[in-house]
Amino acid sequence: GAIAGGFPDGNAGEVMAAPDNEKEVQLRWADGSHTGYIKAIKLKQATASERQAFRNAVARKEREEEAKRLQQRIAAQAEEEEARLQQKIAWCVERAIARHNGRIGELTMRPDSDKEVKLRYADGSESGYIKAVALTQATASEAQAYNEDKKIAWCVKGAIARHGGKTGELTMKPDSDKEVKLRYADGKTSSYIKAAVLAQATASEAQAFRGAK
Repeated sequence: GAIAGGFPDGNAGEVMAAPDNEKEVQLRWADGSHTGYIKAIKLKQATASERQAFRNAVARKEREEEAKRLQQRIAAQAEEEEARLQQKIAWCVERAIARHNGRIGELTMRPDSDKEVKLRYADGSESGYIKAVALTQATASEAQAYNEDKKIAWCVKGAIARHGGKTGELTMKPDSDKEVKLRYADGKTSSYIKAAVLAQATASEAQAFRGAK
């Protein structure tokens, strides 16, 4: 632990161990490197200023090493967090069905560089950008309901539909049971019909219906 000084370059070094059988020692420099074996008799005891300079250099080196270790820990934690996030949103691929704020939608894209996506809802509208981590993967029943709603998105009040060989105009949008009623050209109204069994009328069918009203 003794400090030796008086070297031409102004450095000082700490004796690593007591002299060996050859009366030789090694010195550790402030940067952590060390010398080969040196005859102890050739060394000079460091002055007070050399000792202080050596201790300051060692402390500075330790601070640099600690800062480097801290940066490495931060980088490692960031990598671990990134890996956890990637694993958490691995299901977020294009056309996956997700739930967000009570609504079910279909992803229109994979997460971008900001880990954000957009959803397309059953009515054809789209969300703004949403953090993928804020999404919940839809259950099988939710996905089925979304696909059913998407198929009947055209079923709005006033749409023209075909059912059972007859053409009629929807008097309502699908209710909670996904059922609607049709008003026919003769003014009569159907009972409740599952929207999923309706066929959207062609342009010519719709024109013919309106002409017959």
